[in-house]
Amino acid sequence: MTDPDLVIVSKLDNLQDKVSKMEKAIERLADAMVQIARMEVLVSNQSEDITRAFSEIHELGQRLDKHFVAADDRLRALEDANSVHKLVSGWVVTGVSSLLAALGGAVLALVYKG
Repeated sequence: MTDPDLVIVSKLDNLQDKVSKMEKAIERLADAMVQIARMEVLVSNQSEDITRAFSEIHELGQRLDKHFVAADDRLRALEDANSVHKLVSGWVVTGVSSLLAALGGAVLALVYKG
């Protein structure tokens, strides 16, 4: 073989070696792309799960707010009833005290009269 033929053969061997390296690099890139695609699917699924969880938390919060409002209403009604109860209890205690005082006065009047 002549020198130009050797140069061409050498360059072809070098080119074939580089093409082989490129093929291996492309295979690694393809594997990496598959892994990235799998990770994107996982991240997407997790994002959907998180969105669903926050939606459920929001719904639970709304339900709790309704329960708290109802409990506050019941508590206010009980407090109002308690204030009326205290007022009536005061009247009853005052009335009974007055009645006992009048009865005690009548008994004392009878004791000192007799």
